Formats: sequence, structure tokens, C-alpha cells
Amino acid sequence: MGTIVCPSCNTSQTPYSHLATSVFCINCGFNINLSQQAKPTAAKTEKLHTNPQPFAYRTVPMQNIPTRGQSSIGGLIFAIVGPIAAIVILFFVLIGAGVVFIANVNRKSPKTRPVYNPYPSPSPYSTPTIPSTRGTNKNGELMTFGGEGTGSGLFKNANEVAVDEQGNIYVADETLRVQRFDFTGKYLNIFTVPQNSQHYKNAEAIDKIAVDRNGKIYVLVGGVIFQYDTNTGQQTGTVIKVNHIEDFILRPDGGMVLITSRDNTDILIWTNAEGKQERAVNRFMSTPGKAIFPNEALRLAVDGAGNVYSIFAVSDAYGEFSFNDEHVMIYRYTPEGKYVDRFGSYGSGEGQYNSPCAIAVDNQGRIYVAETFKIVVYEADGRLVKEMKLEMAWIRSITLDKDNNIYAVARDKVIKYEPVK
Repeated sequence: MGTIVCPSCNTSQTPYSHLATSVFCINCGFNINLSQQAKPTAAKTEKLHTNPQPFAYRTVPMQNIPTRGQSSIGGLIFAIVGPIAAIVILFFVLIGAGVVFIANVNRKSPKTRPVYNPYPSPSPYSTPTIPSTRGTNKNGELMTFGGEGTGSGLFKNANEVAVDEQGNIYVADETLRVQRFDFTGKYLNIFTVPQNSQHYKNAEAIDKIAVDRNGKIYVLVGGVIFQYDTNTGQQTGTVIKVNHIEDFILRPDGGMVLITSRDNTDILIWTNAEGKQERAVNRFMSTPGKAIFPNEALRLAVDGAGNVYSIFAVSDAYGEFSFNDEHVMIYRYTPEGKYVDRFGSYGSGEGQYNSPCAIAVDNQGRIYVAETFKIVVYEADGRLVKEMKLEMAWIRSITLDKDNNIYAVARDKVIKYEPVK
């Protein structure tokens, strides 16, 4: 018998039979080759022969017998991979349990599908969804209402505005609609002008609206003026079809003053309350202005005494044209149509305008000229009263009520301004 050292785990072990050629390590099970171990001395060999002991072999299952170098690395791999695999398995088990749980919950408590009530179709007498805002700010704004759209109370390129004796507000847009609101901006009713009629074809926009003291609204479309009832929206007649009407204004006596065009000639026409022509002035602007104006861009205003004012609305002209500063001044005429003088100033300075789009007169005889971002106010003799700078307005048209409040349509909204002091 002798002592050997396991080359795998360095464990000393004994006894072993000198007759054996190999033995398994009792600690790690490594198969030790005895031929590579040191031979025992003679005394020890003799002693082994004189006192033989039966050798007890250690039986190790083959699947647990590690090969060289596996005992430490294999254990490390198992120590790392084992917990990870367990966590992964546990994760999928929990997911599966959660799915089963949710399925059972849904089966027991099914969701009900929400029921949505359809939006009602816009009624001619419905209330707009966009409320008006009221109150005075630094620009003198008293009220704003409207917005972009085609529903009730909304506008699509709103371009004309009018106010009646009761303070009701009328707005026309490029869908050929005219909508009526009360003095607070509450929507009342609507009517639509036909795109085609026996007098015109393929109308693209309403060119002007005005309301008289009897609750009749006059609409210029396709070069023809039509009359409508403001309450029912029903057409009550065709007022005037003279040449091609470019603009009109109601006179205090119930008659009208019209601008018509024929063969590139600008003509000013007066009619009575029955729509009958009273007189006409040919080339009423082109003669004193010594120029040919685009007739579609000429605008009118009349004061309480019947004096007429006109201006070249540069922003409404079509195509290419040339003009000088005098062409964009305000032209004044007597009630009979005689040219008097002109005043105002083209430019971007104080009290000037460079892209006028509308003209109006209040009950004090003051003249208002609107351009994109401001309104300039003059006395009847041409003296500057005030310049109202309106940030982000983009004005298309203006009008005034009996109290000289100013109404402008800009960016598909109606803006009411306090009177000029």
C-alpha cells in the first residue's frame, strides 16, 4: 500500500494496491494513472505483501465522472446559466398566467362599445359653436366672432359685412352664403345665393351687401343686385341690372349710387327708391384722374348729405396695371355727381395708405379708408383724424353702424371696434 496525490485536486489519498494500474480519486473522482506516480520503497513493498488488506473500490457513476478541466469551468457555467434559465422560465409562466387572467376578466366583464350621437346637420337657425368674445382691448376691439369653416357661424374667405338699424350683422363669404348675427354675435340665420341664374353664370363670390331701413338686404353678385328678406332669406326681387355693376351704396332717401362698367368706361349712376335711373356720369374717375382705372377695383361711400366719395382699391384689382400717388387718393363729388377735389395720401407713413380695400362714411361725415393692417380716418375736408393700426388684421371690408362702431371682416372673423373719438 502507498500514498498518492491526485493530479486534478491535489488531494493525498491512501491506501491503494500496488497491483492496480489506476485508481479513482476519492475526492473528485479523477482517474489517476498509477504508472506516473513514484514507486514505493522495498520496505513498504514488503510490508504490503506481508500484511495484505482487501482494497475497497469506490464506484462512481459514469455520468458524474468529470473529464479533465471540467470540474471548475462547468460549475461556473451552470452557476451563471442556471439562474438565468430559471428566471426566463418563470417570466413566461407569469405572462401566460396574466393572459389567462385578462382573458377571464374580459370574459366576465366585456367592454361595452360607446354610442356616439351624430352631430345634427347645421340648421339655418342653430347657434354657432364658436362663441364671440367681448370687451375692449388696447386696439379698441369690442367684440370678435366667427372663424374658418363652412358650418353655421363660420366663414370661408369672408369678404363683405353690413349692419342694419337694429344692430344685426350680416357677413358674406366666397361660398355665396350670407349669414345673419345679432348685436352680440349670436348666429341667427343664413341664405345662399345661387351660383347660376338667368342673369349670370358661375358666380365665384358675393361682391357687396347692404341693408336698408326696412329689413331688406341687397346682394351684388355677377354684376346684378338682388333683394332678399333678412328674416326668411327668400329672394324678393331683382333690383337692378345695368351694364355690369361693380359696386353700390344705399342713399339715405332709399335710392342707390352705382358704379358700372361698359367698354372699360367707369360710369356713376343714381337710382331712386324704385330702382329707376335718375342720372349718370361717364368716366367719373378716369377723367379727373387722367387714367384708366380697373373698374372692378373702384369703391363707393355716401354721406348723410348725399356727397359721394370713391377710391381705387388697389388690393382688389386684377392683372397688371400702373398708377401714381394721385390715382389712389379719395375722390369727392357733389350729390349731383360733380367732381369737387381729392385728398388722402398714398404711402406707408402716418395717415397714409398703400393698399386700400374699402371706404366708408360715418354719421359725422368722417371718411374711413381701410387697408390690410390699419384704418385711416379723415374729416370731410381731408384733415387727418386718426390712424388705427390693427396688428394681424388683414382687413377685407368695413362698415359702420348708427353709433359709428366699426365692423371689419378679417381672417374669417368679424371684429367690432369702438367709435373714433
